[in-house]
Amino acid sequence: MNLAETIYQHSLKLPETAAREALDFIGFLEQRYAPKPADTKQQGDTEAFLAAIAG
Repeated sequence: MNLAETIYQHSLKLPETAAREALDFIGFLEQRYAPKPADTKQQGDTEAFLAAIAG
């Protein structure tokens, strides 16, 4: 049994309110550990700087 299946099996033993709380916590962890998108502001600033220097 893999980890996701183990979590699922444990969730079946919880009351619905506790299972919803666990799901909310998993959503929080997804947001916390999600890969950060590339910072496009720095790229735009660099392009604006080069455009200003180029004339």
